[in-house]
Amino acid sequence: MHNQLPIVLQVKEKNSKPHIEVTTSQGEKLFAPEEISAMVLGKMKETAEAYLGKKVIPEQILHISGFE
Repeated sequence: MHNQLPIVLQVKEKNSKPHIEVTTSQGEKLFAPEEISAMVLGKMKETAEAYLGKKVIPEQILHISGFE
């Protein structure tokens, strides 16, 4: 795969919720699981649009039945 960077992930608690601490060459950053999911879905949308050559609406990317 391409665009992979060596990163170290750790789970930390923040506001009584688990967060992911990412250590990169630019320093440490703390993300909520929801933020990680949003970044993944954003990248999936970008990749789909590049492949299809047209805009994709979020509902076309991923729908998990019964997920709330």
